[in-house]
Amino acid sequence: MTRSSLFVILYHNRKDYYYGKDNKQRHRLIFIPNITLARITRFHTIVVRYCMIVLTNLNKHKLNVNENALKRSIQDQYRKLKAPIYIQFDNRLKSCYGLHRCKQINYWQRIPTVIRENIDEVKKNKNCFHSITISLDRYKNIRRTSEEIKGWKLERYYYDDDKVKDVYLFHLLAHELQHAKQVENGKQFDKIRNKPYISQLDDYSLSSDDEFDAEVGAIIYGPRLVRSYYKFCEQ
Repeated sequence: MTRSSLFVILYHNRKDYYYGKDNKQRHRLIFIPNITLARITRFHTIVVRYCMIVLTNLNKHKLNVNENALKRSIQDQYRKLKAPIYIQFDNRLKSCYGLHRCKQINYWQRIPTVIRENIDEVKKNKNCFHSITISLDRYKNIRRTSEEIKGWKLERYYYDDDKVKDVYLFHLLAHELQHAKQVENGKQFDKIRNKPYISQLDDYSLSSDDEFDAEVGAIIYGPRLVRSYYKFCEQ
């Protein structure tokens, strides 16, 4: 499958919908943008936009996060990303808020179970997947009065009624997902054409072109992720 649209045969089996060349080569279809499933009969040839798969370890933690809405919001806002994305909350991450890595399978000493279960998708993308780690302790302890919320001045970019944990989480995710875009598509924002952001960023965000691009990406895409997340939470 390519990053662009592709022709598929869509058919259903009870409540599940699949796409593929035939019944033997079928893949479960989780999300089709702009298509009403109720209007689809048994066989249709349609055009579907390819969506990367998003995986998480949220089932291991009791967090007030709608996993399905989180996945769909990322697929909605980052349609150009191709490789699978694995988001994990980890209390071992102490040195930073979030971390992105994109390595081949043989780099990892231990591959997460959910990645092994979707290994075919990883193999389609040069044996690589995006690993995004969120510090679990920092996420649990975040408050509206937290130094991070005040220091990052997130109130400039998000609505007052947005939940503070959602603002924090999706701003972090947008930052790390911008690093994922750097790997696949190159940097999007440079200091020359985006001078107005320079005065809004801290020294670390200005320390390198990659970090500048990632934080400007968080400023732009973070609020979009939050709005998309709330939209899917309501469905």
